[in-house]
Amino acid sequence: MSCSAVIESIRASKPTADGFDELGKGSQLCQKPKHTLGSSWNSNKEPLDSSTHLDQLLCEGVPFGLHGYIYPLLCNTPSMKTASKHSYIELCENSGPSDRAIEKDLLRALPDNYFFRKLQDRGVQSLRRVLNSINAHLPHYGYCQGMGMLVGYLLLILEEEDAFWVSVHIISKILPEKYFSEELIGLRVEQKLLRKLVKQKLPRTDEFLNERDVDITLVSINWLVTLFAGVLPPVMVYRVWDVMLYRGFAAIHSMSLFLLRTILSRCHFHTMALNFLPAFQN
Repeated sequence: MSCSAVIESIRASKPTADGFDELGKGSQLCQKPKHTLGSSWNSNKEPLDSSTHLDQLLCEGVPFGLHGYIYPLLCNTPSMKTASKHSYIELCENSGPSDRAIEKDLLRALPDNYFFRKLQDRGVQSLRRVLNSINAHLPHYGYCQGMGMLVGYLLLILEEEDAFWVSVHIISKILPEKYFSEELIGLRVEQKLLRKLVKQKLPRTDEFLNERDVDITLVSINWLVTLFAGVLPPVMVYRVWDVMLYRGFAAIHSMSLFLLRTILSRCHFHTMALNFLPAFQN
């Protein structure tokens, strides 16, 4: 079965988001994905090229249980493994002592998840291996706490090695340079770009912010550094990431603009209500 046929079958089955709700807080850690179409997908080596079917699937959201098949193919991880000088196992074995900054953040990634509460928990051990392997594989890309959130959420839907390669793809191919550096240089550049996008795309929101001298970077830095992990419900985080893996970092800016417009429209409504309140009290 071709990729296009599998994708169309998935869309036709109208899968639900059942299972996502427990990811951020429950007692789940990724198992080998099981889906009625999984074997057909897994046996197909056809690359995921742009298509109407794929575009529609990702915009609608990858069904729970199929990320383990779709994310690695979206990131072309087979080619990444072939091109790499070292396998994931070799990186784990040769990464040396765990980085102190990584150790400090291990329990902060998913504190409410059963597998990420203690240093000896299975999820925390996987998180440690993946983060230190990324550090060894991409030594010049830096590390910050947001990387732990990214990897932690990927470990909920992908097996450990797949989570590593997908993380490497996101960090090296999708995120701006030095995004996770200690100085967060790339992230700060994206914050400035977001502010320009607000001015261009949401002029009324921009006017509202300027009138009240509101600095959106105080809010947006948490959105951008975590890619919304821990900010939005898991089902929404993965929806954003579905599109991000296909269309790039623009998906993060699109969600940021949507949130700003939604939040500030409510603020504007409440401001208007307060202005009219005295008239009703007379």
